[in-house]
Amino acid sequence: MSTPVRPIIFGKYCLLERISVGGMAEVFRARPFNAPGFKRFLAVKRILPNLAEDEQFISMFVDEAKISVQLNHKRVCQIYELGRLQDSFYIVMEFIAGKNLLQIQNHLRAQKKMMSVTQAAFIALGICEGLDYAHRKVSDDGQPLNIIHRDISPQNILVSYDGEVKVIDFGIARAATKNKQTQVGVLKGKFGYMSPEQAQGGDIDHRSDIFAVGALLWEMLTSRRLFHGKTDFQTLDLVRTGEIEPASARNSRVPPEIDRILARALERDVSRRYQWASEFADDLRAFLAGIKPGFTEKSLSQWMCGNFVDDLEYEKSKLPVFAPFVTVQDVIRLNHEAAEDLDLDELDEIDELEEDDATRVVDVVERPAKKVRKEFVLAENEAEPMATVVMNLDEIRLPDAPVDLALLDDGASPRVTASMPVTVLTPGIRKQKSATSLVLPALAAALVVALVALLVTWLRPTTATLRIASEPSIGVLVSVNGVTQSGSPPLTIEDIPPGEVLVTLSHPDYVPVTERATVQAGGTLAIERRLAPLPREATIQLTLDSAEAQVYLDGELLP
Repeated sequence: MSTPVRPIIFGKYCLLERISVGGMAEVFRARPFNAPGFKRFLAVKRILPNLAEDEQFISMFVDEAKISVQLNHKRVCQIYELGRLQDSFYIVMEFIAGKNLLQIQNHLRAQKKMMSVTQAAFIALGICEGLDYAHRKVSDDGQPLNIIHRDISPQNILVSYDGEVKVIDFGIARAATKNKQTQVGVLKGKFGYMSPEQAQGGDIDHRSDIFAVGALLWEMLTSRRLFHGKTDFQTLDLVRTGEIEPASARNSRVPPEIDRILARALERDVSRRYQWASEFADDLRAFLAGIKPGFTEKSLSQWMCGNFVDDLEYEKSKLPVFAPFVTVQDVIRLNHEAAEDLDLDELDEIDELEEDDATRVVDVVERPAKKVRKEFVLAENEAEPMATVVMNLDEIRLPDAPVDLALLDDGASPRVTASMPVTVLTPGIRKQKSATSLVLPALAAALVVALVALLVTWLRPTTATLRIASEPSIGVLVSVNGVTQSGSPPLTIEDIPPGEVLVTLSHPDYVPVTERATVQAGGTLAIERRLAPLPREATIQLTLDSAEAQVYLDGELLP
């Protein structure tokens, strides 16, 4: 399977591919430049440009990211660096090859299966372990940091192909919650996973996260949404006052002990809920200890690798494609730019990162953009230049920004963009009677025309567009090549690399639809699908000839 790659030079990092984008940030798979022995990938989360001017958001994002960088636990995604490159704030964290909990649930729904009780309990146990560490974290002087995640949801729980459970997005979630400005798509929480006190707008503490974990465990066991209304208001009302039925009412394999644990985790009265995530974890651990054979990370890894074979092979196929990008010059060559046209001596010195490199925070410093210029002087003699054609290479960010060609003479700077008809302006040039005075302007015009022709070639579309619609549309999640998109259909998704794409439409109450299609550069592909309702639950009655007979359902022994 081919893997189209369009790497980006981002300071000392090479951004290999964008793996997700949301309302606040976009996340890239990355690797450091000039570190050939660095075998792990990194994840670079870059704040979206529309938030770059929100000083309040940026200030809190920086403060909270500096707290999150102190978290170092096997159940928490490790943050290595916080920094700023020109106007782009970013954090560097560990890259986790695997799936988030939402993708896992959608996969099971597509196969009309439910997650086993032991697997669901094991994943919830891992979440509780990571949260308890964060909730109890203290500063260097022993003061509680009072970290609350506030956005525990399926998208923020990752399960690696190695069977590791990781909680992600501590820093950004907390910074976003503190922001007092209401911004659509940025600060809007996932209402279905809020605690009752959070839904009511009251003060919250770490016990709000515990309620959210209870909601996740209930959904893993039932393959249904716990709180899901037709509107956000209805969802919030269900969180505050809706009835919470036992998970065993939806899944007969759920034992009474798990119902008891869920009832305490989902207690609306905060004082009767688990007071610490470690208490929740202890009960889950005790339950799992009584299950033979035991469920371990190896068990989860085997399940992940067995259920996502195609995705795992696709992940492996990318490794040789990403391998050549070790230096800045490697990226330049791929993008068909001549290395001699860049003053590489002006690039920032790139430090190597070792695998055991210590966690560090980069000071936020304003760094002006560097101008790299290439000048072509047209003159009869060195003393009397007729005109200078200047190309600002730092502005060539095709296809994101127009390219300016400037003709400069005595401070005058008439500009012509490649998207407009090009006219060569040469104000203040003396008229010459010699043959050279006729030839040189023609050479200047020819040079500009050649540059514009080159730009037209560069400006040819290299990506495609997807237009996705579905019936129903509310509550439908769209995934493209394994990346969950923001919002419900109808959606227009741009900048899709040409080639084969995998599109999945999913809804808790409908059979998921998965489709492979091929998109062409510059083209638009429309996908419209009607989802079929999930079949209702059925009852199976068995008559056994022996009282000692054992019955297994989906590999689990029935009581």
